[in-house]
Amino acid sequence: MNNKIENRPLEIIKKIGIFNLSDYEGSCCCLSCYICGVNVYCHCHRCGSCCSYSGIYIWPNDKEINIWNLQEIAEEIHRQIIEIWPNTEFEIKYEPYL
Repeated sequence: MNNKIENRPLEIIKKIGIFNLSDYEGSCCCLSCYICGVNVYCHCHRCGSCCSYSGIYIWPNDKEINIWNLQEIAEEIHRQIIEIWPNTEFEIKYEPYL
């Protein structure tokens, strides 16, 4: 896949910000969004029904998006979240192409 297309989700998140791209409401760090073939779901330890920690779940809708791109995207999302929610530790979970 063309690197320019593969890097597009990361560029969009850096330029616009994950909070502006998602359904973020401001009361906690929970959010979800879909950006150029990448699904993102973040939950805090209070709202996550699937686990007891705060987490960033990220998975591709395109089999051409590789784990390295997902890692870069997740790290950028994490960086943006801890700017606003600095005392929250996150686990990052990569899901396979579904």
